[in-house]
Amino acid sequence: MTNDRAACRTLVECLLLHARTKPDENAFVFLPDNSDAEEAITWSELAARATGIAKHLQNRNLSGKPVILAYPTGLEYLAAFLGCLTGGVYATPVFPPRRSRSPERLASIIADSTATTILTTDVLRPRIEEGLGNPSLTFLPTDEIDASTECPPGSLPDPDSIAFLQYTSGSVAAPKGVVVTHDNLVANERMIEDFVGADAAENIISWLPLFHDMGLIGMAMQTVYGGGRCVLMSPESVLMKPVRWLQAVTRYRGRIMGAPNFAWDLCARRIRPDQREGIDLSSVLVAFNGSEPVRAETLTAFSEVWRPFGFNSNAWHPCYGLAEATLFVAGDTRTPHRVLSLDPAALEQDRADPLRPENNSDVRFSVACGTPRLDQEVVIARPETLEALPDRHVGEILLRGPNVAAGYWQSEKETREAFHAVISGTGNTPWLRTGDLGFLDEGRLHVTGRIKDLIIIGGRNHYPGDIEATIEHCHEAVRPAGAVAFSVDKARGERLIVAAELERTALRSTSVAELEKAFRRAVHSVHELHVEDCIFLMPGGIPRTTSGKIRRSHCRQLYLNGMFEKHHVRSHTVSSQTA
Repeated sequence: MTNDRAACRTLVECLLLHARTKPDENAFVFLPDNSDAEEAITWSELAARATGIAKHLQNRNLSGKPVILAYPTGLEYLAAFLGCLTGGVYATPVFPPRRSRSPERLASIIADSTATTILTTDVLRPRIEEGLGNPSLTFLPTDEIDASTECPPGSLPDPDSIAFLQYTSGSVAAPKGVVVTHDNLVANERMIEDFVGADAAENIISWLPLFHDMGLIGMAMQTVYGGGRCVLMSPESVLMKPVRWLQAVTRYRGRIMGAPNFAWDLCARRIRPDQREGIDLSSVLVAFNGSEPVRAETLTAFSEVWRPFGFNSNAWHPCYGLAEATLFVAGDTRTPHRVLSLDPAALEQDRADPLRPENNSDVRFSVACGTPRLDQEVVIARPETLEALPDRHVGEILLRGPNVAAGYWQSEKETREAFHAVISGTGNTPWLRTGDLGFLDEGRLHVTGRIKDLIIIGGRNHYPGDIEATIEHCHEAVRPAGAVAFSVDKARGERLIVAAELERTALRSTSVAELEKAFRRAVHSVHELHVEDCIFLMPGGIPRTTSGKIRRSHCRQLYLNGMFEKHHVRSHTVSSQTA
């Protein structure tokens, strides 16, 4: 870090520094869908756009107020977000509306945030207006704001003031607005740079959504902090054709690429041999995997497929974070990633014991998510008593550090419960309760699941992610990351329900009887559990958050309400309904 950048107290100051010291260097490059063309913006152009938007928002008396950011991935999104930071406006990023998607989540965020203004593009505005049908909202297309000439900003934001509102994914509860300050942002970017290294952060390739913290904070704002270059792609283009991501890494010699586990799995399983020609991943220094459970088999599969194309498995760096900590909590690029072989019987009793030699027929692999960086502190505590636990004991992950957000927007009770926990016997120091389960091993953090998702049957703990992995790999008809497991309370106690999205090709040739038999046999063999009910769905039938996480609690409610419709047999094939 240069002395000049060390003096920057906010990302706005970082932006203005880069505009002054490297005005003509590209800050961001956006690759439009299905095109070899590119759209680029230099540091001086980005600073001018952000400053012009900031002044426009200030003239509308929006400083100190939340506004909704509803954009597709692109350069205008970045300019609007940085304009809000510069103008003291509380940016509230949301999933860009689609015609096929209900506006319910967007409407709930608007109501919770109390925002009355939506920043968007001129093209997207009519679609949002039609979907919401709320005449009290003001729409402001920022691409119509003339900000072609750089003008100095007014007073810079205070480091301890609110930067933006980051709504949680809503995977286990209704989305909540996390209040992130400018201090939080800079502290977390320092941690991320310590994790990935300043050299690697000079060249980032990202398709991750900008409305989600991993894409916005981990990729785009890390670029603003460090002054490197970030190549952006739309999530839709990559999920439709994953090889585009690897082609961009090849074309731009990317050093950092990162995504949730499911995307790495797609690249390992869904890119045909004829599509691999010309791919070169030898430039990759950091391949991070986070935002959902990291699976050892995915890391192995990707490495085996792409090693001949230059991928170095030492680039794997699993990590862990959450919105309430701005983003990043733990990760490590200084040592190779570590995978533990654990005794499943001990895990059921909240102990992470090594696999016994005599019990090699069953094993749980746990991928370490690295170590806390810089000033981040992590403790594992018993959820019921908040008593700190020793290494290799599973409990709730608690943390504290300068990156921990100020709380939830206009929600004192939930802020107090989550952000002001006190670990038994340690005084009154506040800790953040993450709601995640995990354990520490020699300083490395392992994440095992979510407290609210834990399946308890017969007095034994079962992690849904483990059961879902078993389902995914027991039959080729199941789509990658296409299974969900949850329990329901019936007269005979808790019972296990599994649902799976099936490949479209399998719908013509796979019988219900065959699938149910495979599911039940695999789950009983690996987990010693009886599957009460199997649900078969078309692709996209499992409810997910905007960041792609499975909404298990919502799946449970759909099942209880009879909205996961049972499927019937037409000849010998599966016929299914989506949720």
